Amino acid sequence: MVAPANGVITANTFGSNYDTVLAGLLGTCGAFSIQACNDDNGGLQSLISFPVTGGATYFLEITSYGGGSGGTLALDVSFAPTPLCGSGPAACRTPTVGGKAYLALTDKADEKDQLQWKWAAGAATSKGEFGNPVTTDQYALCLYDATGLLATLTAPAGGTCGTKACWADKPKGWQYKDEEASPSGITQLQLSAGLDGKAKIQVKGKGLNLPDLDLSMRASPVTVQLQPGSGGVCFGATYSAPALKNDGVQFKDKAD
Repeated sequence: MVAPANGVITANTFGSNYDTVLAGLLGTCGAFSIQACNDDNGGLQSLISFPVTGGATYFLEITSYGGGSGGTLALDVSFAPTPLCGSGPAACRTPTVGGKAYLALTDKADEKDQLQWKWAAGAATSKGEFGNPVTTDQYALCLYDATGLLATLTAPAGGTCGTKACWADKPKGWQYKDEEASPSGITQLQLSAGLDGKAKIQVKGKGLNLPDLDLSMRASPVTVQLQPGSGGVCFGATYSAPALKNDGVQFKDKAD
């Protein structure tokens, strides 16, 4: 099985009518490494759970304990993705110059809600460090204040938006467009590689699918981070009080 993203695979043989041994493997035939193995879990059946990396191929091996003759196998497999946004901000790549990352949030009637985040004058970033969102790497925009995580907005990997692919491969990076703003409000995401001070990211969102943010309750500092599903480089900026504007309807500020 190919892991769709970073996360945890859990498998069990509960319901089988013989004594099972279950293992999770990574690698190729003749060169497997065991990720997890279990014989009995409260009975004669087996349960394993192990972390996986998005895009990697994993195998399950089920045998009969002690070389027994086996029987009827019942196998259940589930996958749980690693949350892209942690409970608090991570250590992320930041702009090289203060005041070059801009955040604007508008909380009106739901259909008029808006979000804009510009990460400019960024630290040196290669196109490869963005991953490949056309195939495997989804992105999450994580919004925090001093109390913790406020909202997560995702741009899934691949997919079709309208009649075109959501993601486009550009010379310096990647571009995401979804006028339907699904699943969580992002309409545009532009990733542009560059030398120190030249890398750029821009995110726009709008409408009913944006998370409902009570802008009157933001506790300084506000932090915005873009996290890749591959667990690679993340990008962020912090906005300390006083904001340029924070009246409960609009929040606007330039990063520290």
